[in-house]
Amino acid sequence: MFRVEAIRRFADNETINRMYFLHPETDPEAYDFVVLTSLGRFLYRERDNSFTHGETLLPHTFGSGGLYDAYYDRLRHFSLDEADSFATGYYPGYGQVVLYIRFQENVAIAESIFLKAPSKRFYEFLQAVGIRFLGGEETDGLYHAKYENTLSRHIASGILADFSRTDNCNLFFFLHGNINTELADGLIRAGRKRLESEQHRILERLAAIAERSMVEKLQMQMLLPQGSETPGFGDVVPKGFIYGALRDRMPEAELTERYRQSLEGDKLRGLWTFEKNDLETSVDSSLVLMNTYDVTAAELLGKFRDEATGAYLPQVAHENPEEGQMQYVPEKHHWCRDDIATSVLIGRLLADHGLAVDDKLRRYISDKFGQRSDLYFANPYFVDWLYALGLAVPDNGPALKEKLKEEILASVREDFSVGQYDKVFSTACAILALKELGCDDNFLFGLQLYVLNHYQDPREQQPTPFYSSLILAEKDDHSGRVCKVGDTSLSVYLYRDVHSMIYTALVSRCLSIAVSPDAGGASLEQYISRTAEPRYAAPDHLTYIAEFSLPNYL
Repeated sequence: MFRVEAIRRFADNETINRMYFLHPETDPEAYDFVVLTSLGRFLYRERDNSFTHGETLLPHTFGSGGLYDAYYDRLRHFSLDEADSFATGYYPGYGQVVLYIRFQENVAIAESIFLKAPSKRFYEFLQAVGIRFLGGEETDGLYHAKYENTLSRHIASGILADFSRTDNCNLFFFLHGNINTELADGLIRAGRKRLESEQHRILERLAAIAERSMVEKLQMQMLLPQGSETPGFGDVVPKGFIYGALRDRMPEAELTERYRQSLEGDKLRGLWTFEKNDLETSVDSSLVLMNTYDVTAAELLGKFRDEATGAYLPQVAHENPEEGQMQYVPEKHHWCRDDIATSVLIGRLLADHGLAVDDKLRRYISDKFGQRSDLYFANPYFVDWLYALGLAVPDNGPALKEKLKEEILASVREDFSVGQYDKVFSTACAILALKELGCDDNFLFGLQLYVLNHYQDPREQQPTPFYSSLILAEKDDHSGRVCKVGDTSLSVYLYRDVHSMIYTALVSRCLSIAVSPDAGGASLEQYISRTAEPRYAAPDHLTYIAEFSLPNYL
């Protein structure tokens, strides 16, 4: 049973007729309920207690008898008069089941009484049709399960399939919330259809940002440690990510070539800066270079190499700097040592450009695995993506790849995202890392569906990928955004992707990865109950920076 008044909040009359396979001339507003039964589809009008056949529009009369007494043990848990939808059903081998639904704004909250808890195998695929499991509990020897259905996604998925898979909704219900291979296959097809349909929208957004950033200075937003001032700073590195996405999605396009030339014009002394004409660094240059191909620039990275470790410094600092060097000051003392994630990325870039990677750097990449972090990257999954790229270099890379893959997957949350903050950005980075690590397609697909469902959320579209920090002296003001590492206090600056440049580029890249999920393959469910590494549990940027980044540099 579906209450027409409730359904009309989410679908027009034509869509309702298509959803329930009613006669195309049906006026749903003339009825109170749509009733689907094993005998066919019907429309019910309360005022005259009448049924109309939904396909022929002829009056219909049912015989005596009803379902209430037969399903009383389960229906008694709900106030049926308040239901926007409810259902009863029976499937051989599974027993009786009931479903009770109330609509709340754009979501339907569905409660079911099952014989026992469902296995949750392939539950990550439910995202394809907008459904999420909210949990459940034992009640009087039965299992009371709860689901959330985002109706805009559910209906959009139905429209893309011309509502040809509505029987799958029934089967999921009849199987007491378990997903067999038939259902998994249907969900996979629904998810792939939605991913395909979204590609054009994302590409349009990417192209619009590219065009705008070539005529307007689109800077990141710097969040100062104190006060509410948010100056713009950082316009070059985000362009590198945009170019990388354009190159992936439309390599032959005229826009892509114009953007390459624009990025080439942003160089300073053959490398790139964070803010145009500021100071070229190994960090900023490698982030741009990972999105393009430039042998000359890759060779120039050698000026940042630390001969003792084989790793790379962020920039060359000196008390009396020459052109292209940083002025040494005590508050930036920690900026003058090897930068882990940047060094790992440079190892991969050298290999990709056909340049030599010496044994020192290979060992460094292996040895720093447990300390992976960066002086300027504020997200553990961003670091993981760069580390996944760099693990192509050391001899023990395959073993470390498997370890990194397992650590990332063990951090997957109940909603099939990763991370505690900037969740869409984190999940996009995790997808790119897992792809590099040779992850199974089902795992990638589950994470892709999360990004697909949430990337348009305004709260997610301005992540904070970067930070910087300055060591505070005792005489300095220690208020505001300050973290303490041992006996050292540091003020922390955050850099927000306010124009969604890096965000859009990574969403585009991670959702355009072609996967071939398998209804007989592994499910993310096996990872959900595992304990995540502590770095993934940091609740915010500052905690992650203070506990897992800066300690490696002080």
